[in-house]
Amino acid sequence: MKKTALLLAVLCACALAKDYEYALESTSQKIYEEPTLSYVARQIYDAKARKTQVVTESELKDGGKNRYKEVSYFGKDGELVKFYAYDYDFKAEKWRKINEYKASLKNGVSTQETTGYVRGVKNASKTVSKRANGVYEETGYELKTGKWQKSSLARATYNRSGQNELTVYSVWDGAKWQPKEKMLYLYDANEQPIGYERSLFENGAWVPSQKEIIAGDIRGKYERVSSVYVDGAWQNSQMSRHEAANGKDVTITSVWDNEKKEWKNSYKDVIVVSGADFETAAFSWDNEKKEWKQEFSSRNVYDKSGERLLTQRYGAKDGDKKLVYGYDARGDNVSVDVYGLVSDANGKRWEQKERIEATFDSDILAEDVVYGGSLMSFDMQSRHAMTAYKRYVFAGGKAKLAQEREWRYKRLK
Repeated sequence: MKKTALLLAVLCACALAKDYEYALESTSQKIYEEPTLSYVARQIYDAKARKTQVVTESELKDGGKNRYKEVSYFGKDGELVKFYAYDYDFKAEKWRKINEYKASLKNGVSTQETTGYVRGVKNASKTVSKRANGVYEETGYELKTGKWQKSSLARATYNRSGQNELTVYSVWDGAKWQPKEKMLYLYDANEQPIGYERSLFENGAWVPSQKEIIAGDIRGKYERVSSVYVDGAWQNSQMSRHEAANGKDVTITSVWDNEKKEWKNSYKDVIVVSGADFETAAFSWDNEKKEWKQEFSSRNVYDKSGERLLTQRYGAKDGDKKLVYGYDARGDNVSVDVYGLVSDANGKRWEQKERIEATFDSDILAEDVVYGGSLMSFDMQSRHAMTAYKRYVFAGGKAKLAQEREWRYKRLK
């Protein structure tokens, strides 16, 4: 339940920068599968103060309870500037702070401070970042004995196109910055990426560690070769060969056999796009049979508009699965039927495993609600605000309610 409330707070960071007609007032859920669980999350939304408060209460079948609260404050542009999280101590009958976050931006310098409280022990960290004249610096601090102490430094330089050319990472040894690692990014004459080189700082000098070189057109056919630096020399490690043409992308990854001094197939990824529809498949190399063995596949089929998903089919080692989507006259996704491919004496057939049903408020568009379409977090892509969700599981051909959820909204204007 904490994750749900946290998600709502994070999503609101963008939402508060806009003008909305509705806000989520509360959401409740019941799970009937073991372990059974019920919870309700209530929100107080204050657009004028740019503040939200979410309180979540949950209860298990055995009587176990949990209460959690988050309070978020936002800046004029919708950025999260303060955040507090609390657990409720039922024995002491009071809220206990478990986390807080503060952010500020002044004269081009951004400061973010995070503090956690575990059994009364305070752990805090801070990052201070700034960017000027093509150079970005981020300094990390840790709170020790009541004072901020330097801990890490990342310094990155950028070219005229805004691409990262070099990043150097250092740690504070108590007296000075000690370099640890650097990444050099490589580009061709057209400023297209062609690889990188990574080095480590050892015994007072930079020592090569690994590199990756891209040869070819990264938009079509190319090879990406990775190498590691061993005993004073570069040694092949991994290679990816990619080719894209006529809506089909194929990437074959090989690993280097240092004993035989040759590349060996490892796995292959294939993507086929046809209009709005697309298919993906993943294969592993069977070295004994010298052939590709399919590990996973998926296929998505859309309607003629290319916007509404009609079916999804997955194939994997643990079985095949198919999802069929249903819509009402307004275009809202009101159902999803889930099937599994089973085999018996009569051959293979699709057997229904689950069914999801949803209802919507035809008077409230999802885009007019704080959080917008993100409320539809169950692959239910719809124009209107969801009001109820039910999930059924099938056993012996009969459906049993496994989960249900409701949403209530509050008009803001």
